[in-house]
Amino acid sequence: MIGFNRCKLIVERALKITANTGEKTVTYGENNLYPQEIAELIYASKTASAAVEKMTENIICEGFKNKAFAEKTNGNGYNMNDILEATANDVSRFKGWAWIIQYGVTPQGYKPVDIYNVPFEYVRAVLHPNFAKDPTIKEWRVFNNWTRDNVKATNVFENSTVYPTYDPNNFAAEVEDVGGIENHKGQLLYINLGTTRPYPLSPFHAVRNEMGAEDKNGRYVNRTLGRGFHMCSIVSHGDFENEQAQDDFRDTLSEMMGSENAGSVLAVRDENVGTDKPFIKVDQLGSPIDKDLYKAYVEPLRKDIAIAAYNIPLPLIDSSLLTFSNASGEVIKELQKVYRNSLAKVRYRISRELFQIFDLDPTITEIKNKFEEDDVSDSTIPAVI
Repeated sequence: MIGFNRCKLIVERALKITANTGEKTVTYGENNLYPQEIAELIYASKTASAAVEKMTENIICEGFKNKAFAEKTNGNGYNMNDILEATANDVSRFKGWAWIIQYGVTPQGYKPVDIYNVPFEYVRAVLHPNFAKDPTIKEWRVFNNWTRDNVKATNVFENSTVYPTYDPNNFAAEVEDVGGIENHKGQLLYINLGTTRPYPLSPFHAVRNEMGAEDKNGRYVNRTLGRGFHMCSIVSHGDFENEQAQDDFRDTLSEMMGSENAGSVLAVRDENVGTDKPFIKVDQLGSPIDKDLYKAYVEPLRKDIAIAAYNIPLPLIDSSLLTFSNASGEVIKELQKVYRNSLAKVRYRISRELFQIFDLDPTITEIKNKFEEDDVSDSTIPAVI
């Protein structure tokens, strides 16, 4: 039949976004826990953790050039370099960040005076009644326990705070609605550096399976190595003359297998052992680790994870690799210059948001990069190793 589809390619959506009418939010991925799950995968993967640390360092560089601006503090005592560090960490993990902007009264009217970083995984878009036709996010809900851990309050409506979307033009009307600026909590600026609306896709999304595999592989190897390169020794034996002799034999086995019985000995009394059979028989459960297979399995994971975080040159993650073990400091320095250059747009975006919020000269919010004076053009950026 013409036009009949015999097969259909099914591609899983990268990020599922649905309307949660109960909590009145737009869900962020499966079970509304996408950023929490990404964060846990990063914590469990040593390569991803190193990639986040390196990316954060190379966004911050040497902090803000203007010393007075860098030392400006908010009501919690955090200065702008502290805000920059928290922001860079969220960008590295989630490709986005969130700030609460609080206002003050000036001769020119209401003006932003303080910025507070909000942990990115705390923020969800509030679902308004006309969201299907108008997907513009008008409010954001900040809650520190979307996972419903019982060590924190679990009721979202009683223990979260809703902030209007950052818009200086709306602030005066909002103040009037709440009965004064002292009653206004501030506005929330939510930055999405990705393309998925309203939430960004993490730069680690494509390698989340590899991150999980790296964690599981490490745990498996650790447990197996801790058991003397085999899973378990099963020692079966016949009857002893008395119970004490049997206990002494088993205690001796445990001591021989090392600290805390690392060899995982299981002693079994075989009631059917006859005189024509050996009194003691040892069987191995499991098999030794193939070190070559292990090495081949681990290395691609590390490279894939490093590549995912904005093309980090692998030696910046682990400069002890054999290929670069004899590299000079100049080689690593050149790689760092190239990497910092690749993050220039991210630094400028942070700087731009700040000078627009505070209505400052753009030079005041610039981030210092000690490699700026060197000409590192895009054409010099090498392929990821």
